Amino acid sequence: MSKQEVLNRIHNRVKSSKQRALEDEIGDKNLLDIEHESEDISTLTVKCYLKENVDEFMIAKTERSTLLLQALMIQGIVLTMLLCMCYGIYINENNDAYEFSHTFTVFFVKVPCTIALHLLLYPEVVVGMNIMKFANQNHEKFVENGSEIAFVLGFLQVFMAIFCEAVNIVLLTYQHTTDHCIIHFVALEVIMDVPNMYFEAMMDNKLKDLVHHKEKVVRHQIWDD
Repeated sequence: MSKQEVLNRIHNRVKSSKQRALEDEIGDKNLLDIEHESEDISTLTVKCYLKENVDEFMIAKTERSTLLLQALMIQGIVLTMLLCMCYGIYINENNDAYEFSHTFTVFFVKVPCTIALHLLLYPEVVVGMNIMKFANQNHEKFVENGSEIAFVLGFLQVFMAIFCEAVNIVLLTYQHTTDHCIIHFVALEVIMDVPNMYFEAMMDNKLKDLVHHKEKVVRHQIWDD
């Protein structure tokens, strides 16, 4: 066996061990890992109910309650808009003919619109599932009733994303023009982006700067340099 083959085998063993370590870290139920791109009012609220952040930043109960009210209000607005769209479909407010389109161009637009919305909402589902898992397995890391609140917020985030995808599929199924397919896709994307827009508008909230701009531990790279 040549020296290069021996080095390749050693390199593969090191690489595999790092991969296993990263898999263990990803599956760690004691780690709440939320990327900065996925932060919104709900994730901020969850972090403000952690004992670590409450003690470090002296977050009062009234401040946590205010954030919770805002998070539930935003989720309620999103749910209301989605339900209004469902009601419009139910009563057929545009008097549309519920028939499949036989135009290839319309079908060609429907497929990427469905996939694109799924890709946009996938991070929301992942974050919501991570919050639910963390709250379910680490209730001792939260203040009183904090784990239950975090679990509900995570569940709402997952439910909204799945509900939005279902509405998108129903809307696209019976569209007969490419314009309407794109319009419905953009409308649903904007509706689901309301929590992020509200979070970005919280410019004067000090908790946003303190909790969400904390220094994070960056995961080790899988491969060697």
